[in-house]
Amino acid sequence: MNDYNKNEIAHKANKAATQAAVHAQKGRHYKNLYDKDSERLENWRAIMSNEAIRKNLIIFLIAVTLEIIFSFRIYQAIFTEPQNQDPSVFLPLMAGLFVAALAALNSYLYGFSNESLKNWMIYNYSIIPGSETPKFEIVEKVDKRAAWNLFKGAALTLVLVGFVFLGSYARLEVAMKLDGDRLSALTILDIIMPVAAIIAEILSGIYMVYLMKYSALKLRLNRHYRKFQFHYKRCVDHSQFAYSLIEEAKQMGLSIAPTQHLKEAAYRVLFLSANKENYLDEIIDFKTKQPEASNGVYKEKNAI
Repeated sequence: MNDYNKNEIAHKANKAATQAAVHAQKGRHYKNLYDKDSERLENWRAIMSNEAIRKNLIIFLIAVTLEIIFSFRIYQAIFTEPQNQDPSVFLPLMAGLFVAALAALNSYLYGFSNESLKNWMIYNYSIIPGSETPKFEIVEKVDKRAAWNLFKGAALTLVLVGFVFLGSYARLEVAMKLDGDRLSALTILDIIMPVAAIIAEILSGIYMVYLMKYSALKLRLNRHYRKFQFHYKRCVDHSQFAYSLIEEAKQMGLSIAPTQHLKEAAYRVLFLSANKENYLDEIIDFKTKQPEASNGVYKEKNAI
């Protein structure tokens, strides 16, 4: 009966200790990822600390709203008149958002000329895993891209502004023919405002790509933290359960062979705080508290 109990308890204890070791390893993995991304986020903030990001974001959102309002009928005409459909709301709205996305991309192309954004890009290139490119080569690469992107940005600006201007003018021309009205100050405003809004989007959207990447990194940090917390709690639970089985065996006068995972679980319970993150740290030397070969009892404190 004793042998049966011993084998059953030993099996459960070893299983729990092994699971604790697995969760500890995974927890350390996600903690390392969290620490690396957290350092990256702090460096991003330091690089961009002198930029008026929030102010430009507010202006960009207002410009997008105005551009959609003033250009809505242009997009509505594009998506409904050729098919002789009833006026649509969804497609013109999506078209307005698509134009806003193009404006943000346009701003990003100009962003290579902004000193802080350029330093941000240089930093991102410099931390690519496995990259051994010297910093001066990275700077040269970014400078070359800045010159080329400036040209592409200017071309895209002409396309976007031209599209909005011609669309506004064509829609008003049709309206004037139908109504027989002459060009008035109001119709001129209907042409100018969509163009002004798209230009405001391009000028103020310079940080949009940075903000999207910043938000993505924040979400990834939260995901790493949640996974770390999950494995951390599981490691604590399995370690404590394994140690409780060891104590139960002792009370029954049974001895369990101290495997590496069992020794690690016992060490965590006896010498580490379950409220501190070092609970998951890799245990190598057991702080010189080595178990005796005969019965696996720690010299300084009973463990197994």
